[in-house]
Amino acid sequence: MGNYWHTDKFKAQEIKDKLDDGTFSVPIFQRGIVWTDKQRADLMDTIKKGLPFGSILLYKTGDGKYQIIDGLQRSTAIHQFEENTAQFFSEEDIDHNTIKEIVDMIGAGGNKKLQAEEVEKELYQWVKDNHKSLSDVEHMQFSKFGQHLAKKYPTLQAKVIEIGDIIEPMMQSYQDICKQIRETEIPAIIMEGDQSLLPILFERINTKGLSLSKYQIYNATWPTKRYFIDDKFNALVKANRDRYDTMLDGSAVIEDYDPSAFSQAKELTLFEIAYGLGKYLCEKWPHLFGISNSTKDVESVGFSLLCTCLGLKNKDAQNLGVRFDELLGNSVNNYLEAITNCIIHVDKQLGKYSKFKSNSRADAGKRPLHTEFQIVSIIASEFLLRYVDLTLDENDNVTNVNLHLSSSNPNWKKGQKKKFENNIGKIYISEILSEKWKGSGDHKADAVLINPAMYTKDVSKQEFESTLDAWFEKHNSERSEIARVKTPQSPELLLLAAVYLSEFSAEQQVDGSTYDIEHLATKKLMKTHLVDRFDSELRLPISSFGNLCLLPEYENRSKKDATIYKDDSYLSKSTMSITDLEDKYTFTTKEQMDWLYDNTSTKDEFEKHYFSFINSRFDIMKKKMLDNYDNL
Repeated sequence: MGNYWHTDKFKAQEIKDKLDDGTFSVPIFQRGIVWTDKQRADLMDTIKKGLPFGSILLYKTGDGKYQIIDGLQRSTAIHQFEENTAQFFSEEDIDHNTIKEIVDMIGAGGNKKLQAEEVEKELYQWVKDNHKSLSDVEHMQFSKFGQHLAKKYPTLQAKVIEIGDIIEPMMQSYQDICKQIRETEIPAIIMEGDQSLLPILFERINTKGLSLSKYQIYNATWPTKRYFIDDKFNALVKANRDRYDTMLDGSAVIEDYDPSAFSQAKELTLFEIAYGLGKYLCEKWPHLFGISNSTKDVESVGFSLLCTCLGLKNKDAQNLGVRFDELLGNSVNNYLEAITNCIIHVDKQLGKYSKFKSNSRADAGKRPLHTEFQIVSIIASEFLLRYVDLTLDENDNVTNVNLHLSSSNPNWKKGQKKKFENNIGKIYISEILSEKWKGSGDHKADAVLINPAMYTKDVSKQEFESTLDAWFEKHNSERSEIARVKTPQSPELLLLAAVYLSEFSAEQQVDGSTYDIEHLATKKLMKTHLVDRFDSELRLPISSFGNLCLLPEYENRSKKDATIYKDDSYLSKSTMSITDLEDKYTFTTKEQMDWLYDNTSTKDEFEKHYFSFINSRFDIMKKKMLDNYDNL
């Protein structure tokens, strides 16, 4: 069919009516309403001032209806103006001389400027509370504002009609502006012809600027074939229904979308599968994937996992639609289940670090210690080893992907699984300490396609110890602190978990007890020395990992500035002896910290004492990790 287009115009009222009766609908690949209240108000102000504001692009369907291809934000802003006109009542609509005249009528003493501000505030409130729609504005009864104001200023009781007469010219001007907006003709480009080209048109319109993310463009450009989703993955269907139910805020309808039919059919496009997968992963494993944002936001992790597990580089994600259908066909649910199996297994190996209940105020269990691409790379590594045979060319590009989702690879069962379990924790920690995934990380995740076995590599104790030493030296060199002390970051939280996991029983992990990450040489005491004694001439890594410990949190704790050896109140609340606390939590003795209370040491001596202290503590903590090496 040939494509052609022509121009037309629609009044604002017409657009509102056509959105309401479904004549104007929204293609399912649209992203929903994203404009802020200010953006909508700016559009109304532009129309009010008679300035050009662009056109809308519509596709006319065979039944005489229209799909909004471009201009959704403007169209729904106009709809909201008609539905809630008072929302757009602004300071520019108020005549300050009129307000001054009303203030003079009040006749009370006091600050006239403040009274004027109060009257303006009352006018705003009266308009917004009593004139929601454009029809309400058109039938405004001005004297009722006099009645409203007289409740606040009794001296106006006999002047209600007069106040109505005073505000009449000002409010009639506002009514005229509202009618002008309603009668404004909105330019429209109307296209007819091949409907299959609409996603291409949508993509080209939105790649000219920054209005859409790449994921939202995938929604329009990926194939629209639908795949049946088993009940076990109904969370993906629900996530998409929630998205569609909230994306337009009632301002329009989505083409061919019925909430009940959508839930019953359980059929999703590839975009919907990737979107729903991201929401599902964040909800079920927040310690691995983070907390999900609002339904309008797209979690990228679902897209990244689907791509990498099918042997696609992230930069080639636009090709996922073709590969997805070629490789999976009717095996989509088996694919999702295989990915889930890998996540469950990886969570068993690594979830303990992010879920470790270190600082009770640090939202433990909901804040990953790694980047998205690191965890995607790890999960994809297991998936590729278990379920995929990859063929690479001489340039390390994937040329063939052979899936066998019904059972694991023989090599995985024979030895790769055990090597993965033995080494993944050490590699995971080493990657975070070496900042391997610093930056965007998308191209780094592609490395797993070249070497899926990268997380089965044996890591010796010596290699791991060298990594710890290098990190600790760099970590201390980057912390030059005196007043502002850095809070524990992912590497410190990770290593604290690695140290204390071996100290905690399984029962302690789930018993509801809470803990604090503490500085043994407290920040206050350190600052007292560095600032008061040494005139801020000495800076030290106060937040060094060697100065951190985990301590049980007791109600109304009074430790604050004191070390555990000086805080009698804290110790009195503990069921542990000081020796128990030392053995299980601080790994110190009182004598090791006496230097902190020595006010006779020189600056050089104090610095030497501090580094000796954090280095010796790090050695102890490192030994605990190495003693527990097989369980990391």
